[in-house]
Parts: sequence; C-alpha cells; structure tokens
Amino acid sequence: MSNMNSSKKQPQIVVAWILLCCAMAVARGEAGNGSDSRSLAPSGANSGATPSGVSIPPIRSGSPLARDIRYYAQSTWSPRNFADAALVAGVPRLNTAPIQPQAPSVIDEENLISYSEEMEQYSTGMDDWRQSTEVELRYRARRFGFGLATAETRDLLSNLVLPAALRQDPRYLPASLNLGMGSRLAYAAESIFVTRDNAGRPVPNYAKWIGTVGAAVIAKHLYADRLGVPELNSNRLVWRYAGYSLAGDAATNVAHELLRASLKPDLTHIETEGDATEGHYYPLSRTGTLVCWARGIYGPRNFIQGGLVAGLPDIANEPVYPAQPPIDNKQDEITYGVAVMQYGIDMQSWRRSTDEELRYRGTRFIAGFSESETQQFLGNLVLPLSFRIDPRFIPSGGGSGLGSRFGNAFKEIAFARTNAGSQTLNLPLLGGTVGSAFLAQHLYYDRLGVPELTTNRVLAKTIGFNLTGDLLLNVVHEFLPHHGI
Repeated sequence: MSNMNSSKKQPQIVVAWILLCCAMAVARGEAGNGSDSRSLAPSGANSGATPSGVSIPPIRSGSPLARDIRYYAQSTWSPRNFADAALVAGVPRLNTAPIQPQAPSVIDEENLISYSEEMEQYSTGMDDWRQSTEVELRYRARRFGFGLATAETRDLLSNLVLPAALRQDPRYLPASLNLGMGSRLAYAAESIFVTRDNAGRPVPNYAKWIGTVGAAVIAKHLYADRLGVPELNSNRLVWRYAGYSLAGDAATNVAHELLRASLKPDLTHIETEGDATEGHYYPLSRTGTLVCWARGIYGPRNFIQGGLVAGLPDIANEPVYPAQPPIDNKQDEITYGVAVMQYGIDMQSWRRSTDEELRYRGTRFIAGFSESETQQFLGNLVLPLSFRIDPRFIPSGGGSGLGSRFGNAFKEIAFARTNAGSQTLNLPLLGGTVGSAFLAQHLYYDRLGVPELTTNRVLAKTIGFNLTGDLLLNVVHEFLPHHGI
C-alpha cells in the first residue's frame, strides 16, 4: 500500500519541485532588476533583466515569429529527436534462425525420406522465424515512430506554438562569457525553469514545460493506440518522458556552456561584431577550427556519399520450397526427395550469395564514408591549421545582389581567407578533396577489398561529386547563413 501511495504522490512532488525552482529563479532574476549597481553584463549586452542576474548576448534583430519559425525548423531534424525515438524503440529481441539440415552425402531411398522430413520441419521453422522476426521489427518500428512523433510534437509546441502564443523566447540563450564557469553552469540548469519574454524580461519557462508534458499527453492519448503500442498509453510514460526530456534539456545546456568555454575568442567576436562576412571578416581560432571539423564528422554528407558509393544491393529472389505432388509409388517419392534436396542446395547458395552481396555493399559504404571523413579531416582541420587558412564559407553579407551572391558561392570553391584576412588559393578545400580521393584510391579501396573502385574513372567522379557538393553547400550557406562558428 505504501508503494502505491508513493507512486501516486510522485507527479505532485515533481510539479511542486518545478514550481519551487521556478519561483526561486524568478525571484533571483527580479532581484537583479533592482538598484544594485554590480552589473555582470559586458558592453553591448542587452539591458533587459535575466535569470539570476546573468547577462546574455543581444538578440539579433528580426520578428519574434520569424525567429521562432526559424528555430523550430532547425529543431525538426535535430539528432536528439532520433535519439529519443531510438530510446523509446529499444533493442529488437530476435530469435536465432533455425539451422538448415545438410543434404545426405549418399543418396538412397531412406536418406531422401529422412532428409525430406527434416527439410519440411526446417521450412516450417523458417516460416515461424520470419514471422516472429517481422512482428518484432514492426513493433520496434512502431515504437520508434511513437518516439519520433512525440519528440517532433514537443518541438512544435515548445519551439513554435507556445512561444508565439506566450511571447516567449524558445531558445537557450547562453550566459555571458565574462562569468565564472560555476555561475554559467548554474545558469544552464536554471534556464530549464526560466526564459525571457520578447521584451527581455525573465519569465517562467511555460513553453518548455507545457510543451514537454503536453507532447507526452498527446502521445499517450493519440499516438499510442493509433500506432499499435497500447502499452505506452499510461500516465507513467507521461511523467517519465517529461522528466527525461527536461533532464536532457539541462544536460544539453550544460554541454553547450562547456563547449563555449573553449570557444571564448570566437564567441566574443560574434557577440561584439556579428557573424563574419566578406565585408567584415575576423579569423577563426585553432579551437574554432577543431569544432568546425568535429561538426563535419557526423554531417549527413558523409552518409550520403557512403550510400552513393555503396549503391543498391542486387539480391536474387529466394528459392521456393517445392510443393509436394501426389505420390503414388516409390519413384515419385524419390523424385520429390531429390527436388527437396535441390531446394536445400539452392537455399544455401542463395543465402551465401545474399550474404556476400550485403557484405560487399557494406564494404563499399565504408569505403565511401571513409573517403568523405578523410576529406573533412584534411579540408577542415589539417590543411587549415598547417597553412593558417580559414576553413569556413564566408558569405557576402547583406546588401549584395543575387548575381554577386551566387558569384561568391562559386568563388569560394577556389579562394579562401587566410587568418590575416587576405585572399588565397583554397588549399583546404581543393587539397582535401583531391588528397582524400587519392588516399582512398591507393590505400582504402584495396585494403577493403573493393579494387574496382581504384580506377581513374572513379577517382575523377569522386572529385567531381565532392566539388559539386561543396558548391551546393556554398549556395545554401550564402542564402541561409549559419549564425555562429
């Protein structure tokens, strides 16, 4: 009975704790609004009050609704959503496939009859195994869909609908770089409970709480039954999801502050001078270069290139188990036994060829992925640090015409900025593209067992594909600039 009572009190305890933290944080924020002249704000910071007296960088100009739409659009493809979905899906529990009986070495009437019976049992077992495997994979896919839909609903509510309705800023606005690390980490945790409204005043972070809990409630009442996972239609799921999601937000904020500590020179430039453009350039630090490379490690481009090199598997149709004909005599029985034995031989051959084809395609994927990762390593880290060249794409900035902006995207394939700000040959991009292609041709492909990729034709196609991809990315970054490093 005591366990039941404690479980009933758990939601109330969580709510009370959240409200208490919120009240304390807001009170501390209001205290920072008083007449105390000990301001922690750096020059150029917003004059609005902030949680716990922590000053944060100014918000870029623009409509709050446009800001919310842009922030929501970026959050829809966040890796965290897929991680949440994978955690909800769990690991599939697959049984081991039945072992196929071996054909008899000596063919006679008795062996054929026995082997035929064993193959019938094996065929029945394989059907059951396929069915159970399909059921389990479909179940895990439904749970994955449930988790992804819940995460996307949370983003829709917390990052767009509720911030627009409540006039709150949905973003995590980092602490001032002038604060100590302890204060910044405390601010990161407090930001779960307190945010700013569009006027810059500290307010309870209703958008995040209501959006998180609301997404879990919607998932419980709408997604669970429709996706065929009724076991997730429970209050326990709502509270666990809300708790884990808010804890994940806190951990993300803390990680953000830890990363910012190592990027202080670059972030100071951004906060005081804005983003680097052709008309207003400043160099990137060594740590900033390292971060640029690290972000490229998990970029979609690497997986796309791996998939293009791998190609689609060419898998033949699975052999069909022979239907049993009318058996009137021993000869018919032997003939059917021979057909069953041939089916067994064909199945072993099909399984072997399928395994070889999938392994081959997997090897090609690894080859393409490795080539792309090498390009990122050379072009975004080794060559920029060696020649002191900025690996970033530098947009032309506001005020330029359409033709000029397209021209800038083309130009930066061949030219880049040195850390001193002068124009130079884009050795990181060109050297990384050509160098990674040659390394793959002479090192990776042979060792991975795909010598057909070592031809000069493949080399030329790889270089051309990568340069085309860089050009397309330049165009995207020119018209949809990435704020920050």
